[in-house]
Amino acid sequence: MYLKVDPAPALLTCNEPWVRYSTLINIFGKTPHNEVDYARSEMLGSPQIKQILTESSTWPDPPISRHNDAKHPLHKLAFLADWGLHVGDPGIDEIAKRILEYQEIDGSLQSSIEINIGQLEVPPRKGWLLCDYPTLLYALLSFGVAGKRVDSAAEHLAELVDENGWRCRGNLGFRGPGRKTDSCPYANLIALKALSVSKWRDSDEVALGVESQFDHLEEGVKHYLFGVGSDFRKLKYPNIWYDCLHVADVLSRIPAAKEDLRFKTMWMKIIDKQGPDGGFVSESIWKAWANWSFGQKKRWSPTLTCRIALIDKRLT
Repeated sequence: MYLKVDPAPALLTCNEPWVRYSTLINIFGKTPHNEVDYARSEMLGSPQIKQILTESSTWPDPPISRHNDAKHPLHKLAFLADWGLHVGDPGIDEIAKRILEYQEIDGSLQSSIEINIGQLEVPPRKGWLLCDYPTLLYALLSFGVAGKRVDSAAEHLAELVDENGWRCRGNLGFRGPGRKTDSCPYANLIALKALSVSKWRDSDEVALGVESQFDHLEEGVKHYLFGVGSDFRKLKYPNIWYDCLHVADVLSRIPAAKEDLRFKTMWMKIIDKQGPDGGFVSESIWKAWANWSFGQKKRWSPTLTCRIALIDKRLT
């Protein structure tokens, strides 16, 4: 353990059932039986998780107009995936079915996307960009959806890598405000995120993406919209955009990355923010999540603390 104070005892007694469940299975390594089954039942029955399930069920609506829209179902699907919901749970099978209904013949996972090109109003279209497709794949794989269609989605994503990682790409004739040959730090990050929970985790393609991620951290140069300045260094959850906790969460899933000195240097800066009681406080928040413990900056958040504890567990 790299953490200075073990937060697990406090996490087991907090009032957030998804945290208690995740602590039991991912930190203590408990298997489904009695205590774990009860914690999972509490999580699935909690009003907060039920609300996120309801809001996620509207996917692919509304159309995506900006990819950092924290209230969009795209990011709520990833939130559910983070906490261990899977096929067989209420609503998950139907959501997975709807995602796969939008799959392109090449394997890519499409969304309903609304892009404004200058002053021209463009109606919503079915398509994909590398700032949404990998998140959908991460959700499907984390939910435990298996089969040829999910395999093809992962394979196609892996094939989109370039020598410097994943660039800004899509099938809508649109590209973000950066050089065509630059890696997009965010697209690269979430492509790694999806493939880190697939059979591609230890592939050469993922290795290229990992090196690209480290290069960006070291250079400190903003590519497209993404830099590594003061906003990047603030603790923030859910993992919706490009920040230090999101990067640490993804790289900690990849064996070669988490052993890298550059990762450990970044990780030590994160855990230095732990409070004397073992908890972590959000330093930046998404207003759409203001009613959650990580949606305020005044006291420690069990959810945020658990996410950091889970990363720390992967490192030991």
